[in-house]
Amino acid sequence: MSVGVLFDKVDMRYVGLAVTSVVLVAAGFAGYRWHRANKEQKAQEAFSSCMREYQRAERDPNLWPNAQLVFKLAIEQNPSSSFTPSLLAYQAETLVQMGKPEQALECMNKAVELLSTSSELYHLYATKQALMMMDAADDSTKEKGLAVLTTLANNSTNNVRDMAQYYLGLYSWVHDDIATARAVWSELLPLAEADPASPWAERAAQKLNLV
Repeated sequence: MSVGVLFDKVDMRYVGLAVTSVVLVAAGFAGYRWHRANKEQKAQEAFSSCMREYQRAERDPNLWPNAQLVFKLAIEQNPSSSFTPSLLAYQAETLVQMGKPEQALECMNKAVELLSTSSELYHLYATKQALMMMDAADDSTKEKGLAVLTTLANNSTNNVRDMAQYYLGLYSWVHDDIATARAVWSELLPLAEADPASPWAERAAQKLNLV
């Protein structure tokens, strides 16, 4: 079973919420200069248009190529916007849906490269990048992806650390190494009882309840 493909459309909706909150703040902060604010407004409109095509493709898989093209054009027209990393991340997902994982990873690599490590989106996109690397055809890329995911899971400053911990444990789980999965999830499980509860901790708890 593939690990990376489990970063599914539910998680992409989470990405969309993060983009809405984080990028709009960045755009507002940039408003002290009209040119920058106008540039961000156009990028925001392009992103909204792209998301409509993305949602259409979710309903009709035959439309994924069209959605991919829309994102590609938006990136070309907004190469240095605060929305560009998110446009690239969603373009990567359209390519995954089209069965083009290598091109998808290239887009995701670019998205992460454009983000500052202090960005609220950085760790989220880095986790997606790691999972895509772990789905790569060559063993070297897979190993690098696992190393990146391990680093993210052990990083106390990671704002989506619970997600990284879940997928790191899931890697062992799908390889029938339940003991290691349990060890990885041991720090995560208490968050299932937190308020609000971590959905990733809840997923881990559900799997362990099956054992």
